[in-house]
Amino acid sequence: MLEKGIPDCVTISGDICETSFNETFDVVHCSGVLYHLPDSLRMLDVLRKVTQEYLILTSAIMQEVIENEAGVYRLPPSGVVFAPALNDNERGILKAYWEKIGAVAYGLTEKVTYAMHDFGPWWWLPTVPALVAMSKAAGFEVVDQELMWNNNALTLLLK
Repeated sequence: MLEKGIPDCVTISGDICETSFNETFDVVHCSGVLYHLPDSLRMLDVLRKVTQEYLILTSAIMQEVIENEAGVYRLPPSGVVFAPALNDNERGILKAYWEKIGAVAYGLTEKVTYAMHDFGPWWWLPTVPALVAMSKAAGFEVVDQELMWNNNALTLLLK
């Protein structure tokens, strides 16, 4: 950003939920994080508190229907997959789907042991309507949205 002549840019790397910020930022960008956290709504609440104007949020999402050689997995529009609760049959369907697009999605493509402070596995995967609703519940207004990664990730411009 500085090379492009945009002053006063700050990058913060760390666990935002464990850090106290006394300032807000005009634009906050969060990508590839939300589905790795055991408490994604808390994360959205913290992001809301540090966002002055816009949050650019990108997250993997789950299709409402996945059908492949392993079976059919259905999720209502309001649904969110809680990966630790998947049974072997469900995980088999999701494993076939995610591996076909080249994703290693620990917790979905293979069993893992979950621990509250382990952010490696995929914990949650919301549908598009669920992620939009989660963002609104955290106090954001959805300005724009765009699917990407063969409709497996959603970027939201939130205000």
